[in-house]
Amino acid sequence: VSWESVFYVWCGLGIGWVMLWMTFAASRPSEDPSISEAELEYISQHVKKKTVDPLTGRKPTPDARKIVTCPAVWACIVGHMVYNWLIYLLLTELPSFMKDVLGFELSKSGFLSGLPFLTLFVTQTVAGFYADWLIEKGHLS
Repeated sequence: VSWESVFYVWCGLGIGWVMLWMTFAASRPSEDPSISEAELEYISQHVKKKTVDPLTGRKPTPDARKIVTCPAVWACIVGHMVYNWLIYLLLTELPSFMKDVLGFELSKSGFLSGLPFLTLFVTQTVAGFYADWLIEKGHLS
C-alpha cells in the first residue's frame, strides 16, 4: 500500500457520501418521500415563515455594514485564523521538531505526534459540553 492510497480512500468515501446524500436528502420537507403527514404538518406549523418586506415584496437583505463592524464577527474571524494557524503549525512542524530537536524516530513516534490532536479532540468535546451547561444555567447566551 502506497501513500497515495490515502487519497483514493478519502475520494471513495467522499463519492459514497455524495451518492448517499443525493439519494436520501431533500431540499424541502415536502419533497422528502420518507416523511409522514403528521411530521410534515408539525414542521409546517412550527417553522417560522420567511418574512417579506411589505413595501418591496422581497426578503430583506442583511446590512453588510453592521456585519463588518460587529465585534463578535471580528472575534470569530480572528479566533478562527489563530486556531487554523496553530493547527497547521502543529501539523507541519511537530514531526520535524520531534525528529530534529527531541531525537525521536518518526517511524516510532506516530502516537506522540498525534497526542496533541487527541488532546485537542478531548478538550474541545469537554469544553462544548461545559459551554452547553453554562448556556443552560443562564451564565452564557
